[in-house]
Amino acid sequence: MIAQNQSVQTDNNEMIQIKRKENLEEQHPFILNLFYCFFMPFVCRIKPVTNDDIYPAAHDDRCDYTTELADAGWIPSYQVYIPKLAEYEQKKLDFPDTNPKEPPKPSLFKVMLFDLGSFKLLLAIISLLLSVGFQQCMPSMMKEVLKAVMIKGMAAQMNPMLPPDQQIVAKFPYVHAIILMLAPFMNAIFDTLSQRLIYHFSSQLRSGLAGLMYKKTLLLNITAQSNIDTGRLLSLLSSDTNQIATMSPQLFYLISLPFEIFIPFGFVCYDWGASSLLAFAVIIVSIPLQLFISFILVGALGKYLVHNDERNKVTNETLQGMRVVKLSATPTFVNAAAMTVYITSKNIPQEDFPVNVMSSIGYINKLIILIEFIDILYYSIIHQFIFLTMMTMPFNWLSLYIQAAGMVTISQARVRDFLILPELKIIPNVAPDSEQFDVEIRNAQFRWGDPPEIPLSKDEKIEIENEAKLRLKEAQKEEARKLKEEKEREKE
Repeated sequence: MIAQNQSVQTDNNEMIQIKRKENLEEQHPFILNLFYCFFMPFVCRIKPVTNDDIYPAAHDDRCDYTTELADAGWIPSYQVYIPKLAEYEQKKLDFPDTNPKEPPKPSLFKVMLFDLGSFKLLLAIISLLLSVGFQQCMPSMMKEVLKAVMIKGMAAQMNPMLPPDQQIVAKFPYVHAIILMLAPFMNAIFDTLSQRLIYHFSSQLRSGLAGLMYKKTLLLNITAQSNIDTGRLLSLLSSDTNQIATMSPQLFYLISLPFEIFIPFGFVCYDWGASSLLAFAVIIVSIPLQLFISFILVGALGKYLVHNDERNKVTNETLQGMRVVKLSATPTFVNAAAMTVYITSKNIPQEDFPVNVMSSIGYINKLIILIEFIDILYYSIIHQFIFLTMMTMPFNWLSLYIQAAGMVTISQARVRDFLILPELKIIPNVAPDSEQFDVEIRNAQFRWGDPPEIPLSKDEKIEIENEAKLRLKEAQKEEARKLKEEKEREKE
C-alpha cells in the first residue's frame, strides 16, 4: 500500500480519518527482515490474529501504480503502430496484387522488463549471479582446507625421519577457511534477496498486465452482441497473466545457467584432463532430444490455451443460460455444453504427451555421474565430485526453463494481440451554444460497423477453413441427393 492515512465519509456526512499501520517490510532494511524471519520462532510467541490487526484497504494501492507504469510504457509504442497499421491496410485495399510488408507489432517484452521491472530487476539478476559465485567457490576452498589437513598428517609421520632442513611445515589456510565459512551464508543472503525481488516483479507483472487489459476493455466496443470471444477474454485475464507471472522468473535463471555449467566444468577439466570431456559429450547428446521435444511442447501449449478458451466460453455460456432457462431444462442444457467440451478435448492426452516426456529428460544426467565415477574410481578428490554435481544439476531443470520460455512467449503474444485491437474514438463533450438545447449534434454520420474481433491464430484459421470445406461438401451431397429424389419422382 502507498497511502498511510485515508479519510472516509460516513452516512452522517462525517469525515473519519483512518490511521493505517506502516509497512514494516519497507520500513526496515532487508537484512533485518531476514534475521527477524529466522529468529522469530525462537523469541516470539504465537499470537492469534485479532480485529486490531485488520484495517481497511486504501484506495491508492499498488495495482493502480503498476497499471500506470505499464500504460506509460505501452501507449507510446501503440500510438506509433496504429498509423502504420492503417497505412498497411490501405495499401492492401488500393493495391491488392502487391504484397505489402506488415508493420512490426509493438513489443510487450520491453514494457514487462523496462517499465514494470526497473532497476530492481537488474539488482535481482546481480544478486542471483553473486549467489551462484559464492556457491561455486566453496569446493575450491574445501580443496585447500583438505590439502592443509593432509599435509599436517603427513608432517606428523614424516618429520621424525627427515633432516632438520627438510622438515614439512604445515600452515593452516585461514583465508580459505574464512571464505568457506562465509560462502554458504552469503549464498543464502543473495539468493534470498534475488528471490524476493523476482517475486515482487512477478506480482507487479500480473497486476500491470491485468490493468492494461481492463483499460483496453473499456475502450473497445464490447456488448452482449459483439463477436469478442468471451472465453478468450477470460483466459487472457486468468490463465495467460498467471502463466506470464509464474513462469517469467524461470527465464532469469537462464542468465546464470552458463555460469553454473561452464565454470565447474573448467575446474573439472583442469584437474582431470581430457577424461572429463566424456561427461560433456553425454550432455551434448541429450540436448537435441530436449530441443526436439521442446518444439513439440510449444505447439502443445498453444493447443492447450485454445482448448482453455473454448472451455471458459462454454462455462460462461452455461452460467448465463442457467439464469434464464427453466429448472427442468437445466440438466439438458448443461449436458449439451459438457458434450461440446468433451468433443473438443478428447485428444488432450495425446497433446499432453510432450509435457510428460519433458519432465523425465533430466534423469539422463544420472548417467553422466555414473560414467565419470567409473572413469575416476581411483581418484579420491571430493571437491571434484561437487563440481561435477554442480555442472550436471542445471540440466535437470533445463526442461522447466524451456517450458517456461514457451509459455511466456505464447501468452505474451496473445495478450499483445488483444492490446492492439482498434479502439473507440473518444470525442470530448462540448456544451451546446444555447442553454435551451440539452444535446446538439452537428455534421454527424451514423453507420453500422463490425465490432472488433480478437485475432485468430494460424491453427485456428486452418481449423475454420477445414470446417467450412466439410460443410460445403455436406451441402453439395445434400443438394445432389435432393436432385436425385426429384428425378426419381419425375420418372414415376
